[in-house]
Amino acid sequence: MEVSLNVDNRRAQPMSQTAQSFWADPKVWIAILAVTISVIDLIALSWFRWDQNRRWDALNIARVELSDVYLIAWEELDRNIAVNRNWGYQPMIFSVIKDHVHTDRFRVYEELVLWDPTRNVRIPGSNGFHTLDESQAEIRRVGLGSEPATIFKRMQMQVDLKNAGSTVARDLKITVDLLDDGTGTRQTVFRSTSNVELLSGSSINVNMDIWLPLQSTLPISTQFHLNLSFVSIHGEHLSRMIPIEYQPSRNYWVYGN
Repeated sequence: MEVSLNVDNRRAQPMSQTAQSFWADPKVWIAILAVTISVIDLIALSWFRWDQNRRWDALNIARVELSDVYLIAWEELDRNIAVNRNWGYQPMIFSVIKDHVHTDRFRVYEELVLWDPTRNVRIPGSNGFHTLDESQAEIRRVGLGSEPATIFKRMQMQVDLKNAGSTVARDLKITVDLLDDGTGTRQTVFRSTSNVELLSGSSINVNMDIWLPLQSTLPISTQFHLNLSFVSIHGEHLSRMIPIEYQPSRNYWVYGN
């Protein structure tokens, strides 16, 4: 028994005409264009919001900056005392400037200390002094007797830091390196021993000692590296290095942020 299948092609014709009339309708293209524009607008708005959030985070994230750096003066003297004192060495001493005018006052930025050359440390219990004549009295006071002692100069440097961002800087770690002129080596003159939480707008100062043999001087351009690391409010670990330059001939500091 044979079965024959006949396909009525006339039934497909109306479908083809419907499709053609659908795509020929201008309203369809207007609708497609409207949807396309809406999708583009949605993508642009999402990117804009992401960019704004990124910029907002950049503005509000913790920013630890160097606000000031200077040497601490050990003594302030009248001109007559500064000029006539028998120092016994060439001290680092500068005129006090007020309203851009030199005054008759002077500040001394070094003190002398007794130094143990065998252990390369300051002799425990010894006090600072300002002239070589005073060193003998300090040696007797400490009771060194025949023990070796040399004289070093001590300068104290202070760095002021501020969180200029709008959020907290957690686990702030600080190190300061003194670069040796001409050799490229460095000496760490300060390393924080505990982590600090620095709130927005808060400040912190760090003091560190610089030791030099009596007859030594700082280089004409003394270079430091201030290294900072902390954790942002988003848990991101951030770090930076701020170069600092000191010109001892003018008691002048140069630094950036």
